[in-house]
Amino acid sequence: MFKRNPRSYLRIIAEFFYPRGGWYRAAGYVLHRLRRLP
Repeated sequence: MFKRNPRSYLRIIAEFFYPRGGWYRAAGYVLHRLRRLP
């Protein structure tokens, strides 16, 4: 069902901390979402 592949886990963690779009894009998106909250 699920193959053990440590590399894939490391990749997921790395992408979580360093999104492909870059930090500025991620931060801008978060700020944009927070601004839209009531």
